[in-house]
Amino acid sequence: MRVTVAVLAIAACAEVCARYVDPEKCTAILVGAKASATGSPMTTQTNDCGDCDFRLVKVPAKDHAPGSRRPVILVGQPYPRYGNHHRYHPRHLRGCVLMVNQLVLVGEDRGPVYTKANLDKSLFTWTDTPAIGSIPQVNHTFGYVEGVYGIMNEHQLGIGESTCTSKLWTKPVSQGGKALLDITELSRIALERSKTAREAIVLMGSLAEQYGYYGAAWDTPEIAMDEAGEALTVTDPKEGWMFHILPDDSGTSAVWVAQRVPDDHIAAIGNQFVIHHINITDTANFLASANVYDVAKRNGFWDEDTEFDFTAAYAPKQPNQYSMTRRVWRVLSLANSTIGLNPFTDAFATDYPFSVQVRTGVYN
Repeated sequence: MRVTVAVLAIAACAEVCARYVDPEKCTAILVGAKASATGSPMTTQTNDCGDCDFRLVKVPAKDHAPGSRRPVILVGQPYPRYGNHHRYHPRHLRGCVLMVNQLVLVGEDRGPVYTKANLDKSLFTWTDTPAIGSIPQVNHTFGYVEGVYGIMNEHQLGIGESTCTSKLWTKPVSQGGKALLDITELSRIALERSKTAREAIVLMGSLAEQYGYYGAAWDTPEIAMDEAGEALTVTDPKEGWMFHILPDDSGTSAVWVAQRVPDDHIAAIGNQFVIHHINITDTANFLASANVYDVAKRNGFWDEDTEFDFTAAYAPKQPNQYSMTRRVWRVLSLANSTIGLNPFTDAFATDYPFSVQVRTGVYN
């Protein structure tokens, strides 16, 4: 009987580990204005996260005193989300490691939903979220709706998200690193301060360059690389952009690039960068950090004698490549069946277009 119980326990642990090895796959889709049957760009995502706080929260617009600072918090996804980091995260269960840090914190400055008065006091002893740093505050911040990431603000600036792998990773300032900002905080700041997609991308990129960018995990190199890159689909009433970001090789800044989705096109991303060849002199369609080439060159990610490919330079090859590329293939092939897109491709889908023209309008 004891042997049977032991075997069952081992089998149960193995099942849990197998279930949580790389289980979460977020897919984001962006539709251009003329590809939409409504005549407006739109974006959506599947936030495929087993333990995330899925509440939809309205953060009100606010006025701020001159000279005030905006606190920056550590990335947090489980309930109650505001400052709650790594209480229980499936991506940390590789090797059946089921014990993780339980730090559960809340705040009073992002609307009533996050206040201690509105949380179940029988679950934890809630405490205020300590900031890991701050940036200068603006005089007025816009109201917006958020989930795990910022979603949309009062000016119809919308954001979708898909975490991507990256060859470069770093830690936040509170965990032994030098980077202050992650994608959740960048998306919120963008919605607080921006009215257009282009404005939001430049703001997020410049802040990440100045204060440093880190991914959602940093416990081990394997886990960190899985989480270190990020992609956002960013739309306003006129334009739609794909934004990619990762830490730079110093751990104090960031590398980023963005490509505009043509108005009559649709684009998709499934946990792997999709921007390949770029032309940073074409600012109508591309935006990028000044170091986008230099970081790749000095780390041996790019041979200058070849055409620069952002994805091939900064994304590591994945053994399960089709879990990424097949989702992009399905979206693009359904949007335009005449392109004859092959479901079988290389590790970075280099033969796939960045976006495709939509045959018939997409409804929201």
